[in-house]
Amino acid sequence: MKRSHTLCLLILLVFIMVGCGYKYDLSKSTRNAAKRIVECTDQYINSEITYDEYKDKLDEYRNKIVEDTHADEMINIFATSLSTQSYLIDSSISDYYSLSDKSIEDVIETRNKIAEYVEMKPYE
Repeated sequence: MKRSHTLCLLILLVFIMVGCGYKYDLSKSTRNAAKRIVECTDQYINSEITYDEYKDKLDEYRNKIVEDTHADEMINIFATSLSTQSYLIDSSISDYYSLSDKSIEDVIETRNKIAEYVEMKPYE
C-alpha cells in the first residue's frame, strides 16, 4: 500500500514537472533574442528610441535567431514583419503622409505574437 502511494506521488510529480516547461519549443538563442525584440519594440512604440536605433537593435537580435524548430521560424517571420511594418511607418512619417493608428496597431499585434511565444505580457 505504501509502495503504491509512493508510485502515485512520483507519477504526479513527473506530470507537474512536465507541465512546468515552456509552451513553445524555442531554442535558447531564439528565446533570448525574442525577449530582446519585444523589449526594444516596446521602446519604439513608446517613442523612447528612434526608428534607426530600433532597426539596428532589431537587426542585431534577428541575427541571433536560430531556426531549429517551427517556433524559431515563426519568431523570425514575426521579426521580419516588425522590420517591414516599422519601415513603412518611418517612410510614412518622412514622406509627410498621415500615419494611421492602424500602422502602430499592426506593430503591437506582431509584438504581442512574439511575446506570447516567450510568455511575456501583451502590450497595453
